[in-house]
Order: sequence, then structure tokens, then C-alpha cells
Amino acid sequence: MQWSPEELALKSLHEWWIDAGVPPDQPISLKKKTAPTAATKTPAPISKAEKSAPAQPRRLRTDQILAAQKLADHALTIEDLKKSVNDFTGCDLRTTARSTVLCDGNINADMMIICGAPDREEDKSGRPAAGANGQLLDKMFAAINFTRQDNLYIASLMPWHMLGERNPDDQEWAICRPFLQRQIELVSPKIIVTIGKMSSQILLNKTDNIAKLRGQEFQYKQESLSQEIPCFPLFAPSYLRVRPAEKAKTWKDLQLIRKRAEQLGAIS
Repeated sequence: MQWSPEELALKSLHEWWIDAGVPPDQPISLKKKTAPTAATKTPAPISKAEKSAPAQPRRLRTDQILAAQKLADHALTIEDLKKSVNDFTGCDLRTTARSTVLCDGNINADMMIICGAPDREEDKSGRPAAGANGQLLDKMFAAINFTRQDNLYIASLMPWHMLGERNPDDQEWAICRPFLQRQIELVSPKIIVTIGKMSSQILLNKTDNIAKLRGQEFQYKQESLSQEIPCFPLFAPSYLRVRPAEKAKTWKDLQLIRKRAEQLGAIS
């Protein structure tokens, strides 16, 4: 059965309230609406002018974007940034998120892992790469001698959970981008690994799916950085858990990452 975007959003919101321990007053219904009966008022037909009118794009709130950029610029350490982002109220995503999920791992690491938006498990724990997906991610990188305790820094593309399976819109990304960019400046990694489609497409400005992006080295660019950073897209653990046959490709990708890390002096 195929769900519409509205139904997926309603389903996600319903599950979120259940996870929060707040039972809904009314049972959720995702059934398709039936045709109107004779007693149902039929909406007025849409005029030709209304049909031809272009959809109005969502206007970017420059005040929120500037406020996020100011907070990011003034953070001198990762701890400063954590506090600033946790106190920030200028993004609508906060209203449906339990936690601010910014980063985990070693702030002195030479390798930076950038995941997508936090899932429900990460939203509960307040840590990126948590739950079963996080355990698999740890095993993947431990196989090439990287751990979040010793030599990995893990960040979230977005600090807050988003309802529904979607990429952030322009407004959401414009607000949250300064927080991630400031982390990259402060950590100054020698190599970046993007996890899954969302972070890979957005950070590398690509439209190809992750199956085409993985297995390649790209260069991450940021105006505030003096040089580009080698970047490797990787299948997300959530994908590998349902498609275990793809683990063979991921092992090749991890070996490629390990070899490049050795060349860059990111690991001995």
C-alpha cells in the first residue's frame, strides 16, 4: 500500500506521540477518503487562473539564518556550540523533536562522520548514530581500526529529528548549515565520510543516489576552509540492515577509506 506524503507525516506524528507516552485522544485513521455523498458539500471548482498560477516558494527567514550564523561564529569550542544549538529556538524542527542531536566521539579526531537527520532512536538518546544502526556503524569502522572513543568524530547533518522520510527544505537547511560548518572548522578533519543519501547529496551538492556516489572520493568545499577535504559517501547502516548483500560493497568502500586515511596521516 502506497502512502501519500500527508499520510506518512500523520503516521510519523502518531508514532512520535506514542513513543512520548502520550496516547492520542482519537484512534488514527489513514484510510482513503470516500467519494462525497449527496449530503456532502462539494467544493467550488478551481478557476483557470488559479490552476495556472505558479506555486509560491517558501520565503527564507533571513533573521533566523543570521541568528544561527552568529551563534555558530561565536562558538570557540565544540562545547560552546553544543550549548548554543541546544538553546537556539529559531528552527521549527525543534517543536517536534525531543532532543538536540549534534555530535559524539573524539573532538580531536582526524576523521569526521556526518550522518543525516536523527531518527527516532537518536532523538530519544540525544546522540548521533545510536541504537542498532549506531552499533552497526561502530562495527563497520572498528573493522578498519576507527572508534568514536579514539579517532572518530560523529556529527548530524541536522540537529533535530524530522517527521517523515524527507530531505530538509531550503529554510531548514539554511538555518542548520552554520552549526555543521562550524563543527568542521573546529574539528578540522583530514577526511570526511558522509552516511547515506541525505548527507551525501546535500554536502557534495549532488543529485545522484547513494548507490552511484559510494565507492568514490569527492572533495568537500567550504568557503571558510583554506583547502578542500577528501570526502567518501557510504551506505547508511539502516540500509545495510535490510540489504545485507550490499555489505560486500561497503567493505570495499571501508578499505578505500582506510587506505586514504593512511595516506593523509589520519591513522597510523
